[in-house]
Amino acid sequence: MLFLLECTNPKDSHIDSERPQFSTTESAELYFKNVRQYYYDMEELNGKNLLRLSKSQPKVLYPNITLQITMDWRTDQAFLTLDENEFFPKNGVTEVYTSDSTGVKEFIQFKQRDRNEAFATIARLYKSILNDHKLYVTLDGERYPLLHIKQDREAFRVTAYDYYRLVGLH
Repeated sequence: MLFLLECTNPKDSHIDSERPQFSTTESAELYFKNVRQYYYDMEELNGKNLLRLSKSQPKVLYPNITLQITMDWRTDQAFLTLDENEFFPKNGVTEVYTSDSTGVKEFIQFKQRDRNEAFATIARLYKSILNDHKLYVTLDGERYPLLHIKQDREAFRVTAYDYYRLVGLH
């Protein structure tokens, strides 16, 4: 008897930020509900489930972002949103810089006005995290490290990975 087992590393994944995906499949939803949902805090709002990874730290004393998965089981769609803590302006543009050992790599500017823009921004941040880039945010003209604490970074990565698996991109 011959068994073939394929192992993939989530760090090898390529998410196209220009091709958003929001539709879920029944098998992906079942997997999420039975295996991954246990790790999330869930809140119901307007018939949708809002899920935050339990180890996320939205209330911290430094600029931080967390992710939230919004599940609409009736339409078989899921959305990923970025939650900024109180250090970020409520209405405005957020500027994030990523850098590797050679210096500034990418400049990401976002307003997160719609789900397509949120998808693109989160995909770019996710790629930077997978490539182990440092992230910085500019607030009131000052530069601060972003997702520099291992737990915050891992919560972001895991939530994004779970979402991408839910919508068939992993």
